[in-house]
Amino acid sequence: MPLLRDAVKKKRKFIIQKLIKAGIYNDTDPEIESLPLGQLEKDYDYFILGAGAAKDLFKR
Repeated sequence: MPLLRDAVKKKRKFIIQKLIKAGIYNDTDPEIESLPLGQLEKDYDYFILGAGAAKDLFKR
């Protein structure tokens, strides 16, 4: 179980860093840590990958 928890934490950290770097969120924004992983993934898909690119991922 700790492996899964660590993987989720790493994924959250990766996505948060990308969203901050892209200017979607500020690193001082306390809201970002409370967002569910699903919402972070949606934001990442939309803003980082682009709306069209996110749809292509599900076709594979």
